[in-house]
Amino acid sequence: MAQSAYPNYNATDYSKVSQTQQNGNVKEVYKFVMESPQETMSIEGAVIYNPATDRIISINFKEIS
Repeated sequence: MAQSAYPNYNATDYSKVSQTQQNGNVKEVYKFVMESPQETMSIEGAVIYNPATDRIISINFKEIS
């Protein structure tokens, strides 16, 4: 997931930050450590999906410090 948003980086670590219910959907938030030969950065990825159908509603990434 994060690899496709940051193609020149490798995900070297990740952890689940939270999981919440909202309007019948589930929101899961993950923290990823991404590395390239030039730098290391942390990003947060949030995915919202319908647990009844396992269909993804949205995926968002943002860089964090």
